[in-house]
Amino acid sequence: MDRFGDDLCEVIVDYLPIGDKLRYECISKQFKRLLFNRHRVLVLSETSLTGFDDNVDTISQVLTTSREYKRLFNIEIHLFRQLVAKLPWIQVLVIDNYCIIDGNVLRAIGDNCRHLRRFVCTSIKCMDISDEDLRYFGQQVSATLRSLQFDCLQDFQLNLILRLTRNSIRSVNIQNNNFIVSNDFVFLDFHPASDSRDGNHISQLCPKLDTIYITCYSVEDLKRFADYYSQNIRKIEIKFVSNYMLGDVMNAGLKQLSRFVNLQSLTLLIYNYQKGFIAPIDEGLRMIGTNCPKLEHFVCEMTKNLISGQLFQVLSPFCALKTCKISTTYEIYDTRDPYGTVAQLAHCKHLKHITLYLKYLSDKHLSHIHLSLPHLQTFKVNTSNGFIGDKTLESLAQLPRLTTVEISGTSPALINITDEGVCPLVIKCPLLRQLCLFCKTSVGKQSVDQFISIARKYPKNIYKYFYECNHDLCSEIPINYELTGHPVPQNLQIFQI
Repeated sequence: MDRFGDDLCEVIVDYLPIGDKLRYECISKQFKRLLFNRHRVLVLSETSLTGFDDNVDTISQVLTTSREYKRLFNIEIHLFRQLVAKLPWIQVLVIDNYCIIDGNVLRAIGDNCRHLRRFVCTSIKCMDISDEDLRYFGQQVSATLRSLQFDCLQDFQLNLILRLTRNSIRSVNIQNNNFIVSNDFVFLDFHPASDSRDGNHISQLCPKLDTIYITCYSVEDLKRFADYYSQNIRKIEIKFVSNYMLGDVMNAGLKQLSRFVNLQSLTLLIYNYQKGFIAPIDEGLRMIGTNCPKLEHFVCEMTKNLISGQLFQVLSPFCALKTCKISTTYEIYDTRDPYGTVAQLAHCKHLKHITLYLKYLSDKHLSHIHLSLPHLQTFKVNTSNGFIGDKTLESLAQLPRLTTVEISGTSPALINITDEGVCPLVIKCPLLRQLCLFCKTSVGKQSVDQFISIARKYPKNIYKYFYECNHDLCSEIPINYELTGHPVPQNLQIFQI
């Protein structure tokens, strides 16, 4: 290694996990000088954390089992200070929810992490964190901090940090508090309450909000929030705890959402695991579609279906939609014709991506999809008691921009797809790159040969073909030469399930 320059040596040692770096400091002066220069991410955790694009190292050497809380871990402050002192260029610091932190940990971070851009603390136990500790932490990192997640602070402590880091902070996520705010985002957990000490509303702290993540327990919460931000908000993800929103309250909540006239993305998560009557939400959805003409992305996930009419007809006012996902494990109220047909989505001419997880979806609902959605690119459906076959694929084959098709079904007897439906789809859709049939099918060698032919013709394109068949030759391995009769090109992945 002495023959390598410092720049090359830095690149090489950057691939080492942090535990090895700590041990290799004694190898040479060059190692000690260069080991941590390119280290940017540190995770304090007893288990691995994911969710970062960077190379994340987890380290548990500074953690010891808590005597008071047997399932939690104390951070040994003298070891932690030595660790962060070795990492002057750290940009992302994550503290796991099983770690106990206190004011000394925050002060150590403030003293040593002068380039910190993202701080995530999901700890469920914070001990002896005073306003002075938070003030010191905020002053030290205010110049560089861009993202903050702190799950165990009180709302007045949150306001203190926000004021100290106001000029730099862009994203704050504190899930266990009354509200979660930043200059660009609001994460509302219970209600947009005022500061418990000085009465400042979050609109005074965050005048540039355009995205909110809400767990809603009452309509009054939404009403007060819409009074302040109805013109600014572009994206809403809202979770309705419907155990507290029975009767017509859910519909009233959706009517408040329709006040956000510049809304571009809406995600509705409606969970109900208890018995109780919840009124249909058809009226509220229609009002959102009518009053939010810029809405392009719509997701609705329900544990119980709350649409009393035909599903596609309820969605017809969403004229600007580009992405739509509907998921429910229960049937629609109207069992005679629960969904209608995709012809009722004729006004959604810009729809490019559609995902449907519905119980009774079948060919009669989807057979003319090419007439109603001519620009469709992604088609994903999952049905447990429906019947989807070649008729749907014949309609999809008339969509020249189609790139992805995924059909899933848990009932093998109800889904029947053959080579007669797959082959025209592969031939007529020049942009098709991925076809996944996670259901019992009757496809065989003919469709495989067709995919191989297309892959050979366009070697620069990557193709994927996954399917489940009824015969015993199928296995969870790539199709080989003996089965297809032709070698599989490298740009094609074929799996039999």
